[in-house]
Amino acid sequence: MGGGYLVYQNYQHQHLTTWDFVPASAIAVFESQHIVEDWNLFSQQPLWKSLESNPQINQFNETLTELDSLSGKNGALQKITHGQNFLVSFHITSKNHLNWVMYFKPKEKQTGQLLRLLKQYETNQDYRYTVRAYHQIKIEQLTNKKTRKSMTFFHQDNVLIASRSSVLVEDVVRHLTDGQDNGFKKSQWGLFDIPKFNKDQGNLYLNFNTCGQTAKNFAHNQFSAQSGQLLNKLFNGLFLDLYFPADEIIGNGTVFMDSTNHQLYLNTFRDQPALTSNNIYGYIPKQTAVAYQIQVGNMALWQSKMAEYWKQNRIDPALRNQMTFRLNMTVADWLSWSTGNITLLTLDSNKPEAPNKLVLLPAKDIKIAQEKIEWLEKQHASSSGQITPTSIIEGQPIYALSWNNFPERLFGAPFEGFDKVFYTFYDKLLVIGNSTMALHQFINAQQLENTWGKSVRHEPFLGQTNEHSQVSLMIDFKKAWGLIKANASDPMKTFIDQHYIDFMPMDLSAIQFQRQENNSFTANWLLKQKMGATGTTKPQQLRLHSSFKVSHKPTAKPLVVKHWQKKTPEVLLLQDSSRVELINQQGASVWNTQLKDTICDEQYQIDFYNNQYLQYLIPAKNKLYLIDRNGHEVKDYPKAYPANSKVAHFSVFDYDQNKKYRFCFTSTTGDLYLTDKDLQPLKGWAPKKLGATELGKPQFFRVGSRDCILVTSKTGKVFLMNRRGAFYKGFPLDLGREFDGKIFIDEGTSLSNTKVSVISNEGLLITFDLEGKILKKNQLYKPLKESRFTLIPDLQRSDFLILRHDLHQVSFLNDNGRLLFEKDYLNPEAMDIQYYNFSKNSQFIVYTDKTQDFTYLYNQKGELLNGQPIDSSEPIALMYSAAQQKFTLYNVYRNELRQWEFYKTDNL
Repeated sequence: MGGGYLVYQNYQHQHLTTWDFVPASAIAVFESQHIVEDWNLFSQQPLWKSLESNPQINQFNETLTELDSLSGKNGALQKITHGQNFLVSFHITSKNHLNWVMYFKPKEKQTGQLLRLLKQYETNQDYRYTVRAYHQIKIEQLTNKKTRKSMTFFHQDNVLIASRSSVLVEDVVRHLTDGQDNGFKKSQWGLFDIPKFNKDQGNLYLNFNTCGQTAKNFAHNQFSAQSGQLLNKLFNGLFLDLYFPADEIIGNGTVFMDSTNHQLYLNTFRDQPALTSNNIYGYIPKQTAVAYQIQVGNMALWQSKMAEYWKQNRIDPALRNQMTFRLNMTVADWLSWSTGNITLLTLDSNKPEAPNKLVLLPAKDIKIAQEKIEWLEKQHASSSGQITPTSIIEGQPIYALSWNNFPERLFGAPFEGFDKVFYTFYDKLLVIGNSTMALHQFINAQQLENTWGKSVRHEPFLGQTNEHSQVSLMIDFKKAWGLIKANASDPMKTFIDQHYIDFMPMDLSAIQFQRQENNSFTANWLLKQKMGATGTTKPQQLRLHSSFKVSHKPTAKPLVVKHWQKKTPEVLLLQDSSRVELINQQGASVWNTQLKDTICDEQYQIDFYNNQYLQYLIPAKNKLYLIDRNGHEVKDYPKAYPANSKVAHFSVFDYDQNKKYRFCFTSTTGDLYLTDKDLQPLKGWAPKKLGATELGKPQFFRVGSRDCILVTSKTGKVFLMNRRGAFYKGFPLDLGREFDGKIFIDEGTSLSNTKVSVISNEGLLITFDLEGKILKKNQLYKPLKESRFTLIPDLQRSDFLILRHDLHQVSFLNDNGRLLFEKDYLNPEAMDIQYYNFSKNSQFIVYTDKTQDFTYLYNQKGELLNGQPIDSSEPIALMYSAAQQKFTLYNVYRNELRQWEFYKTDNL
């Protein structure tokens, strides 16, 4: 105590400024020469108008109001503070909590006035006044007896220091009495020689030396461990001049960092020539939540600096070194085709804890890019064969890359999250995704021009950003809250759940850094806000668009097809189990055909002759029918199945999307056939005896260059074969549990990282890979002995739900077994369940009660669209137009075909 007092006595004779009181532990400091005017401007922002209702966040406003009251009101506080340095420092006070300290130094002639006013409150009946000594400094506290809120303060060298947190005030005292070498100004000295504008609305100083600790406090452990070191080593500090124009917050300033410190990430961009980024915006899908972009004009130089950065920070880039050593290559040489514009996109996903990601790499020469990545894949596979696509999406071939975490191998930790790597080429872009679904989202966005560059919401925002920045981080808050919550600590998750609506005005934001000619870095921050934003949306309402009478009662789900020439939607209806009718867009019958057989559940529209005329393939129990666009049977059809088999399930395969169809079907006796398009069995498939009955529908998919045909039996056996009918190692796999045959395939780039999920009738959720290894078993909660479970795959193949039958109640669970909602029904056994997952916030669970002829359409919260069911005899067909943000629902009821419409609620 005595030593501290001597230090304090030494500083007592110095002229201390407000900055001398700010401890180095502050994570940020706001500075203003006219705090009342600046605060009044900020308080007009949509964000603050929403936040001011939050008691925790409104504390600073309450404190200013209280200071104004203490100053005598009538603008007294404005007069005292105008032209004087007023600071607010922000600190982490405990895990998941922030608090602040304010510092201001009135004009000398007004200091006595303020002290006299404070003195009056010692005897004010509305306040409880206490005083104590701490390190020989007098600390005072005023507590409002009504609200029980306290303000702790002390006054030294004409500077008033005040806070709602007594602990923080004590921190300031300790900093003062210990000496000021550990202060914020000393640790961030580089930010105080910067010219400042007088006509701004304040200055913001950010201490990036504390960013790692901040992440540790507010993010979950895995995220803070991964990002803490990067944030701590980004740069030292940041200064921003702030402006508050209508609906915006703008910050322009500069970065402070030691240019010789190779541990700092931003230093790796020194000496980089400027590039332009605006051409990439036209490719960024509107589903993007976060876009991280770097621009590297000299790839070899940047890769060299990154190697030194990893060395200085003791980061072992093991994956990168493994690849470069094995291939005897350098990353810079491999990327010689790249323009140097590198964009990482994190998409708004149903599973924000494992979101879909994309990397966009524009090419100077796309042919060289194709050659380079093909060489890379062949080196991994030690093969000289042709690289074949794993799938084709809207005519765009999708390829698998065997080098997992490939973007991280190229560019470091910020590009992690690619355990599986798929890619495609689009225009002059190499597009890398961590799932086929991510690439599907990208391709759909391009075809519908559903991108940032074409968006009336994003385009003005992008026009305000700096296209020459070396490093940019852009956030679309309308898409990012799920991602933010997923990476938050548990207390922060609770805070977000409670106050999410308060932050709704936050719309779009960008923080960017650009190298200047003298190798310093400027910074720009932009936050766009949306007036009148709320957290509520109107419930989705179905509108009956049209209703058409048909000749006979439909007995199956409508099949939406397209006109062979106009490509407009038409509907194929199965009627009375043996009649087929085609209805055009105007509701007129195009043709109506009676078949001499019982039609199976599956029908297909194909291009049998590869001439774009389109036909209808209709499997029946005993024969296969092929009907042309005019409703006539194609020559040589119908055809009997091999050995006069009776079909149970029928699938159409088009391996390479070249119309060389293969027909794969199971018979009622348990045989499996694979035939050519003329129904002639292929070698090894005439038939293939699996030794199991009640086989499910055959599925074809490609894993890397491997063709896979998968069939299940309800007795719990899984069969995985190649095109020749040979079993893959590890198969047949006996799960030892009965299930309904429904599966979900999580596509990977190899047999070992492709995962399949099934659930037994008794609720055992089993996940296995395509090497036949059981990866996980999870017995779900089974409330009743009679409870039964079934898996409901998304019809878009992105995920699945689990349905639990409990007598007269059905429960809907997500793919982890967490309860979504429950509903009571009289007859759960007479229902049909469909699951459509178009995107986050566009997920629908459809329940059709065939006993009462009702269809219920729920969102994932269990909310019933339209507030009531619709009349419907069979399962529905649901289509989505991203261009129009519109859903179209087709259903049948008695002798009617009905078409409904409704719109996306988050129409952004």
